[in-house]
Amino acid sequence: ADNSTSAGAQKTRDSLFDMLTERVHDVSSYTRAAALKAWVHLIENGSVPTNRFICMTKLAIDRLQDKTIIVRKNAMQLLTLSLENNLFMGSLNPSLYESKVAELQSYLTENVPERVKNNVKTALGNDEGDSTELSEEQLNINAFHFLINEDPDTYADEVELFTKLKAFKFASSALEFIDIFERANDVFYSMLLSSNSSDVTEAMRFFVRARHFDLPCAVIGMKQALSLMWSSEQNIRDEVLKGFVDVFIASPGTDGAEMLSEDQIVQNLIFLVSQASVSELASIEEAVRCLVKDERIPAEVFLKLWS
Repeated sequence: ADNSTSAGAQKTRDSLFDMLTERVHDVSSYTRAAALKAWVHLIENGSVPTNRFICMTKLAIDRLQDKTIIVRKNAMQLLTLSLENNLFMGSLNPSLYESKVAELQSYLTENVPERVKNNVKTALGNDEGDSTELSEEQLNINAFHFLINEDPDTYADEVELFTKLKAFKFASSALEFIDIFERANDVFYSMLLSSNSSDVTEAMRFFVRARHFDLPCAVIGMKQALSLMWSSEQNIRDEVLKGFVDVFIASPGTDGAEMLSEDQIVQNLIFLVSQASVSELASIEEAVRCLVKDERIPAEVFLKLWS
């Protein structure tokens, strides 16, 4: 009876999440905004299931393109929360996970259990005829793909394989999560070009948060945002300068109160200008000029730059 009740509750919960997902695309902007706000409350309370997290993040990015301001605002709030409460935490630098995935894939390919290989041989034999002969390398590759689509708990009695398989799925999911943001560069850029100042400031604040997690899209976004140094609106120029300080000058999470070391600031500025276009260099120069005037960049930084 307990199992039946639990299964019923799970089914009800899944139905409610499916409905909430559908309502994000409702014809009514009020309903879309309310559905996104519901997702915000869920993530704030730690109530979003693991298997819904990536789907929820994709929903948030999709709604950044909504025609209604309040929907876009709620979508950006949800996206920021999905980043801050992500399942992987720490650094989201893709290179860390790419090397881990490659290492684990190599191990799993070379250590696929014999019973999995036999299952693959049987499946291929049924599909293509018994005459199909695979090289050992090809068999291992096919068996690896079979293995990673299995539930890791199936191999719970094989401790090392179980651990490696779980780690592979974790690292692969992290790369999928990171890729969602990297593919959204055009969406973020369109927000920077929005005629609504709220869109611009929300995008700027997101880039600052993304930089704290080492997401590559943060630096790309900040370089694009620097063109707004020429905006006619003072509040937007102020937001650009604040973002510049938070990303390249100040220690992460200190809201500009604590500076990085002079060496680190120099390294950040060199990195920023190293691949900048002529127009980007002009914007960077203007931002630095304003920050020097306000004494927000330590003088020692320029001594090190010219030494």
